[in-house]
Amino acid sequence: PAEYYSYGHRNPTGSYVTTFEVTPDMKDKCLYLHFEGVKSAMYVWVNGERVGYSQNSMSPAEFDITEFVKNGANRLAVEVYRWSDGSYLEDQDMWRLSGILRPVELWVRPRTNIRDYRFSSDLSDDMRSATFGTEIWIRNQTDRKVKDLTVEINLVGKDNRGNKLDKKMVAPVGTIQAFSETSVTLSEMLREPQLWSAEKPHLYDIHIKLRRKNELLESFEYHWGIRKIEIAGDVFKVNGKAVKLKGVNRHDFHPRMGFFVDSRTMERDIRLIKQANINMIRTSHYPHLPLLYELCDKYGIYVMDEANHESHAYGLGNKVLGDNPQWTLAHVDRAVAVVERDKNHPCILFWSLGNEGGSGANLRAMADTIRALDPTRPIYDDTDRTVSDVYDEAYL
Repeated sequence: PAEYYSYGHRNPTGSYVTTFEVTPDMKDKCLYLHFEGVKSAMYVWVNGERVGYSQNSMSPAEFDITEFVKNGANRLAVEVYRWSDGSYLEDQDMWRLSGILRPVELWVRPRTNIRDYRFSSDLSDDMRSATFGTEIWIRNQTDRKVKDLTVEINLVGKDNRGNKLDKKMVAPVGTIQAFSETSVTLSEMLREPQLWSAEKPHLYDIHIKLRRKNELLESFEYHWGIRKIEIAGDVFKVNGKAVKLKGVNRHDFHPRMGFFVDSRTMERDIRLIKQANINMIRTSHYPHLPLLYELCDKYGIYVMDEANHESHAYGLGNKVLGDNPQWTLAHVDRAVAVVERDKNHPCILFWSLGNEGGSGANLRAMADTIRALDPTRPIYDDTDRTVSDVYDEAYL
């Protein structure tokens, strides 16, 4: 409806209450509440204190609750609203369910931790060598400076000749001041790498470790594929070869559980897609559960990853939302959310600004922001062709 808060369209609210334990081994750690998807907006309380607010239903929300918890039992309360002003950007034609749709997790991290990391691979024109690069952000969440830190990367797999490939990269972090962060970059030349594509989805294992002197503070494992995408005239290429994209729109939806799709069902879905010789998925019309991208990396399916944005060009006054300056931040936030969460997946070939979102300055702001964050992937938009790198007729 044009006005979600009118008398005939009340705003149903869901109240969720549970408890969780803080154990002695969590002392001096950072605790984060991570919500993978809540529709359409929520307030969060821990032990009766309001922690924060979030909207954008299909992207993660994270709250630092370190200062709100106590040893032993803690009470978590979440109030979820069916409608919010974010709903005007979530006008997708689908089942409009509300509530906590996706997993909720408690993350326990050291006070000095890895905030984020970004991988890249610059593949040579002859596809016989690649420069692997990574940037890692380290944050210090203590009230004193931290020094003697190092970051270690191990990239493990096989080269194109079947020989073992094991590259180790180490970089000093230096001193990080209290309540601040820094970043380090590492790179390594890879000879004769195996490449990732839908036909041959080869993945390398990447191990990331943060150390203070000889103490291991934190470690992560990731799977990364080396590939090159380009548009040459009207030909789309992956690793220098022309590729025909034969794709489908896919909603993240289960016939019984709604917007939560369990891992077994999702993997079966991906295997059926692969068996049908479909080589691409468009995540209609929002970012899907993180598992989807891991499976597409593994099985070899290209992805157009779509921001959680569909307004059907709804307007306020004489301005559609896509060209209304009061809505610029809301548009850009949804672009940033999808890129920052999913940037390290080789399966993603395109970023999509959304579906049927009109045109105007806010779409350009989304595109400019994405290109600044990730200049390696083309952008698609179905309604504003001035910002799209590719052209497609949405309806034939």
